[in-house]
Amino acid sequence: MTFVIIVFVMAGVTKDNQGFLSAEKLSLIKKDSFFILMSRAAVVDFDALCGLTPLRMQIAMRETVKNLVSKKILGLE
Repeated sequence: MTFVIIVFVMAGVTKDNQGFLSAEKLSLIKKDSFFILMSRAAVVDFDALCGLTPLRMQIAMRETVKNLVSKKILGLE
């Protein structure tokens, strides 16, 4: 996953894929990539996801807001 810029996760939860995205797999995502979870949370190891450095999470959230929410809605215009 080191060449991927955006990772979309859209998977139904089964007994075989619970916690499938482990800390090891999440660490393969490039630091400047986006991780978008659109499925049930059980497919991700949430402790590992929450263990991402705050800077990585902050950058992802800031860029998402900047790109998806207009400045007018945020009262910045």
